[in-house]
Amino acid sequence: EALSDDIAGESFFLLIGKRDMNEFSEKIVRRASMINNCILLGERTQQEIHNLYERLDVVVVASREETVSMAAIEAMMMGKVCIVSNETGIAEYIVHEENGFVFQNENEEELASIMRWCYQNQQQLKIIGTNARKTYEENFSMHRFGMNIQNMLQNERNILQQEKNCTAVGCKN
Repeated sequence: EALSDDIAGESFFLLIGKRDMNEFSEKIVRRASMINNCILLGERTQQEIHNLYERLDVVVVASREETVSMAAIEAMMMGKVCIVSNETGIAEYIVHEENGFVFQNENEEELASIMRWCYQNQQQLKIIGTNARKTYEENFSMHRFGMNIQNMLQNERNILQQEKNCTAVGCKN
């Protein structure tokens, strides 16, 4: 409702994911069903989601509370621009207007403002999407996870070696 009719009319919205049957979810479904160019897709397979990401410009994660948003991480992996609530853990990795956007949780006007900016600055979205992909590679890629595990194991080895050396020379804690 906060988007102007011209922007909303020229945009396409997909709501993807499992629908909880609670009052809040039902309200979203009711509101979304009143928008002509909004489709409620529900749950999809990973392959279907991957195919959808290829066609999207922006992914909005408006979760009220979420530790790690796989939707945002997957979107960043695909070089897509994410707009996320400040209540998602992924918000810590997003630098506003550099590799994505962060809005104040439940602030409909701020979210609409960011969506307007994205609509009006589509060329900038390519740069932001490229930066989002870099953020993914630096923080969430399999290579990064492997390096993190190696570092944790090396730290554990170092601690064990220090304890062994300390025991050999009679150190006191």
